[in-house]
Amino acid sequence: MTTKTKDSFPIAYALKESLKNGYNFSAFRQDVIVGLIVSLVALPLAMGAVDCGGFATSARAFTAIVVGIVVTLLAPVP
Repeated sequence: MTTKTKDSFPIAYALKESLKNGYNFSAFRQDVIVGLIVSLVALPLAMGAVDCGGFATSARAFTAIVVGIVVTLLAPVP
């Protein structure tokens, strides 16, 4: 893959490299299941944190989404 393609489509490049290194449907399925379990735990936790902070009820979903994005970006990749 050329450098231009690598720079233009980094997600496609990463997917191609992962598939070369043995990433398959079984691993993808496990990643999806883990993601769903983490989201089931994180969403109520974030909403509870907003309630304890005394913010408006409308801020719950927004805060939960922002927290989810921040945690995802800061999580270490094995």
